[in-house]
Amino acid sequence: MSLSRPQIEFRTPVDYPHRVRVLFAGAMAMESRAPIRLVRPYYLIHYVTAGSGRVALAGREYRLGPGGAFFFFPGHFHEYEPTPRWAYAWAAFQGPDAAALLSSIGVDPTRPVLDGGRDAPLRLRFAELRQGIQRGTGEGLMAAQSAFFAALARLGRRSPLAPSRPAGPPDERVERMQTALERGLDQDLDATRLASLVGLDPDHAAKLFRRATGRTPMGMLRDLRMECAWNQLRTTARSVSEVAASVGYGDPFTFSKAFHRHMGLTPTACRKGDGRRDRPG
Repeated sequence: MSLSRPQIEFRTPVDYPHRVRVLFAGAMAMESRAPIRLVRPYYLIHYVTAGSGRVALAGREYRLGPGGAFFFFPGHFHEYEPTPRWAYAWAAFQGPDAAALLSSIGVDPTRPVLDGGRDAPLRLRFAELRQGIQRGTGEGLMAAQSAFFAALARLGRRSPLAPSRPAGPPDERVERMQTALERGLDQDLDATRLASLVGLDPDHAAKLFRRATGRTPMGMLRDLRMECAWNQLRTTARSVSEVAASVGYGDPFTFSKAFHRHMGLTPTACRKGDGRRDRPG
């Protein structure tokens, strides 16, 4: 007489985040240098493997050592400054469910930093992520995506790290200017027009913006446009003319010159992945 075992089945919630795609990943060790100040059009995670550094996000400052992890959100200004022999791995990603996925492990723009702790399996997941993308095959990319989710799962066990310097009250005018910059990549947006949106003269608006972010408004707009263009060139089949138009350049030749000056290679070389290291995280 045979005994049958009861079937056990578990189902995921219908709204479980899944539309998230890894864009690129890398690792590097860097010497002490001036602070890096950027705004990016995609999500980015850094995992510190050695050394220490300072990170400023949303007006809060954090000190991270080995095992610490911090997340950048698209369109949010961030600043980080390494001390000697700071090493880290990174992965960039995007997708309509990216914010929900991060929220599921306790990460959002108000809690962007997780406490440290040496974790050999987590380092291995980041290495597998890089190796899968490097292989470039269907199997390799699936392995990279799997390693990415496995890394997030391990990070979900961490606790948020308290800032070493609290945030001051946000300036609503700076936030409005930042939003206008993020949404105006394809528009003819200049300092005068931006200042008029918050009822200030251009000089006053620029000083207010720089004091809050460490950047000029037009400098941040340029960085946003170039990062957005780089992302499109590496991850879509859009022509250079289409990419140029999407970031506010009507003339592809002018765009190509600006891109080369800012990124250190031509749009064509960027698309091929030639002659340039991955964008540092």
